[in-house]
Amino acid sequence: MNTNAILDKSIQKEFQVLHESILTAKADLARSWLVFASSLKKLKDRMDTVGDRETNWTGYLGVSSFEEYCEQKLEMSKAFGYELIASYRKLLEEKPEYETNTDLTPPAETKVRILGNKKLNALRENSPDDYDEIEDMIFNPSCSRRETESKLAELYDNLVYDEDADEEEVGEVDQIKENLIKYWANKKDSIIEAVKERDQSDFSLLINGIYDLGSDEVNSARVENKGIKRIIIANSAKDSDYAEQVIQRAKALDPTIEIVYTGVGNNDKDIMAFPSQLQGAGNYWYMKETLYIRKRKSAFIETFPSPGDIVENLNTALKLGFHCRSTCHYCYQQTSQYTYQDAYSNLEDVKNEVACEHIVNTSTLTIWSVLSHLKKEAFEKNPKNLSDVSNKLRQTMQDLGIKDRSSAISYLSENLKSLITKCDIEFEESDLTLQVENLETYYKKNEKFPLWLWVSEYSDILAIEPIAHQMDFILTELLPINPNVNYLVATKTAYKRPFLKYDGQDRVMVNMNLNPETIINKYETGTSSLDDRLDLIHELQEKGGYGIRLSFEPMIYYDDWQMAYEDLVGKVSMAIDLPSVSEIVLGSIRLRPGLKNRIMRNYPWCDLFEDISYFERASLKDKRERYFEDFRIGQYQFMIELLGHQTDADIILGAEHPEMWGWVGLDKKKFMEDKVYQYGQ
Repeated sequence: MNTNAILDKSIQKEFQVLHESILTAKADLARSWLVFASSLKKLKDRMDTVGDRETNWTGYLGVSSFEEYCEQKLEMSKAFGYELIASYRKLLEEKPEYETNTDLTPPAETKVRILGNKKLNALRENSPDDYDEIEDMIFNPSCSRRETESKLAELYDNLVYDEDADEEEVGEVDQIKENLIKYWANKKDSIIEAVKERDQSDFSLLINGIYDLGSDEVNSARVENKGIKRIIIANSAKDSDYAEQVIQRAKALDPTIEIVYTGVGNNDKDIMAFPSQLQGAGNYWYMKETLYIRKRKSAFIETFPSPGDIVENLNTALKLGFHCRSTCHYCYQQTSQYTYQDAYSNLEDVKNEVACEHIVNTSTLTIWSVLSHLKKEAFEKNPKNLSDVSNKLRQTMQDLGIKDRSSAISYLSENLKSLITKCDIEFEESDLTLQVENLETYYKKNEKFPLWLWVSEYSDILAIEPIAHQMDFILTELLPINPNVNYLVATKTAYKRPFLKYDGQDRVMVNMNLNPETIINKYETGTSSLDDRLDLIHELQEKGGYGIRLSFEPMIYYDDWQMAYEDLVGKVSMAIDLPSVSEIVLGSIRLRPGLKNRIMRNYPWCDLFEDISYFERASLKDKRERYFEDFRIGQYQFMIELLGHQTDADIILGAEHPEMWGWVGLDKKKFMEDKVYQYGQ
């Protein structure tokens, strides 16, 4: 190229003007999607406030729904409309300044979508430095979308689990294929040996076994979990005292247990993988009999997001492990993107988090109070995005060493605007000023609500307690030094030793899940019997120092369910002191997207869906399949009447629709007033 050519100055200026106008238009185009998405979201939110019903959409805009508005008025797909709103929300969650600073040029909408990529979420959970690198690339105009996605794929490939497994939720399960994979895994050595020895008799028997895989009897065969068969020590835990103690306890219980040490992958990450010959259900059952010991690199405590259209107070989970040895057919963890059963070796790190948590909890409830008063309404569950705000607030308060009321209120006062902006709520500056003035009042009112850490949201920790000693750690290392913290242990396991050995100090609540014995035997395999569960409750009531909560969930709808649950309540009332139980939870089966397919893959003999007429389709708001309302109302009212004759305990619904509470005569308003200070109290 000849860079020394003589140029016409007037034409050069013309091209320069055109180039500058193109750059300006490019910036305007980049921002236009943000303005478009913002307006679209405001319209939808406004319609939600007047009532997202067909009559309102038709009356105001001449269409029957938001989906129809996108397709008819805007001539675009409804999916694209939702994608725009999602991208807008994700952008402002990360960079709220884009909403008000018009001088900023946002990334292209297709690039912003990466913020919602499940692979990026996996990086945030397991590798914060890699997450930050991708986030920087998203907001760096010199990095293209392709470059960013390519880098994300590269970093993600180094992670310890396969995110794509979470996408496997459609289509029929090919059970013969699954059984063939299992058969080869179990018989591979025998087949190879028969071929080597040219033993036609053995080979014929093995081949006949393959033909038998097509029979109904084989395809409905029931797989039972026989307990932990192997312990895998990840590289991050190989030198820990905890790993050595787990090995010693495991070998004392089973001298034949297999102990495996893994290597180290790229960027010093733990190598964790299933045997290459296993797929699908094979991986699932391998996980159930395998305990991984590794160091947890992210926070142990997190605020639960309370997904779905439900009534639920602020729930805070303490994650000492993940996944569960038990094999309950309906368990939602089957759809989890993380597919390993973990116990974490660095339990000492939990102490620092727990020491700050009562301040974090009250601060989070205070933000909830602010949002409620700004909206002038009482929320029935976590306000939008509050769980994310709480999780980030937790880390910030730990980093800053905020451990008292004065410091917490000071921090909230200085940062309130940015905190509530992330909760996607509109407000006037004058209203915000008033809320800052009321922060101390809100904080003091929320201090009266006790902090309960759920230690078994993601795992029934008692199922591996003889090996892991996680409950021991809570009772001996955490409970004595944190008087402001209480612990809730939800379980189907009647393992008594830690409870009978240590004092619960009236700050440990055992939430025992109960169902008729027929349901336990059929759908809750690998858990304790009903008699053993009730026996543990009885012994704890005799001992004292522990609170008791009962959960009758999920209640299963089937022929003769009334007789079964009536017998259950009678048996419970005879076995334990039912009047002294503080709270009772009733809940129904609920199926998140993909769960039904996972159940049928992992438990092909399961008959939960034998009569699909029992189930209603998931709504867009709830995203959960459930029994039809009439079935649930009938079951709840039946149990409320039965239990009302035996106890004055508070009865609540677990993860149910708000309107369901009123339909069965329960007071959701009182339930929430006992959990957080809100507008109107």
